[in-house]
Amino acid sequence: AKALREYDIKITFIPSHAHAVTLAAELPLAHKTNNTSSKLLLLQGTRADHALLHALEARGARVIRNNLYETHLITTSDPVFEELLFTNRIRDVRFASPSAVEAFCRRLSPQTIILARALPTVAIGPTTKKALEVKGFSNIQMFDILDL
Repeated sequence: AKALREYDIKITFIPSHAHAVTLAAELPLAHKTNNTSSKLLLLQGTRADHALLHALEARGARVIRNNLYETHLITTSDPVFEELLFTNRIRDVRFASPSAVEAFCRRLSPQTIILARALPTVAIGPTTKKALEVKGFSNIQMFDILDL
């Protein structure tokens, strides 16, 4: 919202929590008139799941999905980061997306991932938290993007 305000873009809706389930439930849809439903343009990345699209359609909206960007994971090893982990110079790790979790885990050696899983970890949103749990992280604190 702050970034939009910087460009003088009027904000007409902010969900109570920043994740797909809440957005789909709380987004005001225009009333159906003359047998037409609300039309929405959903701008996402290619890795985004279809949960929001399906939930909005279930509420009666006609949704057009447009992929704006494609995420490419960097999966080559990162010896500098691994050294920081081995020398206890990383206090915590923070993730804003499931793809960040995936790329992070792919970049670490099996020995280093064990160290990383023991660190306090911050997840932005429930989907990112779930991705961390699947990868074996357990010391996870979840924040909603609106909490930050």
